Amino acid sequence: MYRYVMLLSESVSEFGYICQNHNMVYMVGVNSNTNFKSNTIMAKLVYVYEGVERESTKSKRWKLVNTHYFSGLYERERNTDLWLEVADYIDASY
Repeated sequence: MYRYVMLLSESVSEFGYICQNHNMVYMVGVNSNTNFKSNTIMAKLVYVYEGVERESTKSKRWKLVNTHYFSGLYERERNTDLWLEVADYIDASY
């Protein structure tokens, strides 16, 4: 997983975070005689959040604050489309 930190406001020390992850997904029902690599696809996930806070005062668990997720099957040529969606969301929100 990759994590990027962005400065949301220069007048106030506000930071946002962008995390990116990808997973191999096995496609069921595809020709089983082929090797594993040809039966898999790469699912991409990017999420943007403003910080973390405790779920409750007694909890040891944390939750993300103001999270927005982007996910899909983006082929090599479409990777730019994914990051343009993220950039458009950041521009519109902040």
